[in-house]
Amino acid sequence: SSWGTLGGGFNNAVRSIAFDPAGNLYAGGSFVSAGGVSANCIAKFDGTSWSALGTGLNSVVNAVAVDTSGNVYAGGGFSAAGGNSASNVAKWD
Repeated sequence: SSWGTLGGGFNNAVRSIAFDPAGNLYAGGSFVSAGGVSANCIAKFDGTSWSALGTGLNSVVNAVAVDTSGNVYAGGGFSAAGGNSASNVAKWD
């Protein structure tokens, strides 16, 4: 019946969200903070709080998808994921 913040919100734009089979929410965008936690362009919400996925990505995430095994896929304008070379697409397992 009314809108509210989700886990404290973000410091910049969220461009995509997706749920995994366990009900966790993933968000991707151009942020560096999710709910007050350092999270570079991608973060996970477990229903209570946000957390980072490793060191994240070095630039904007435009799309997030999760498969039935819980692997998270990110697409966007980045060149590195978790310190590894990744040309605009990456997988988090």
